[in-house]
Amino acid sequence: MIDADGNVVGVSMFTGYSANERRVLSLATIDPAIPVGTELRVVWGEPKPNRKTNVEPHVQKEMRVIVSPVPYAVTARTEYAEGWRTAAK
Repeated sequence: MIDADGNVVGVSMFTGYSANERRVLSLATIDPAIPVGTELRVVWGEPKPNRKTNVEPHVQKEMRVIVSPVPYAVTARTEYAEGWRTAAK
């Protein structure tokens, strides 16, 4: 994850499409000082040249991302039983 000044502020670890949310989501670890709603960039893919024999040739892709709360689903944050997944009341 890269901020507007070009600083690396986190790492995207898992990416996938959520049918429930109808969005591509990426789980990442980022600097905890970065507030929800901040726009960052993520670069997906291995850089060239790549010596890894198990990585198919591809082009790196840079994407704009928005820091979102966890869990992403509003229902999970607001309506699940009280615990680490729910908002503090």
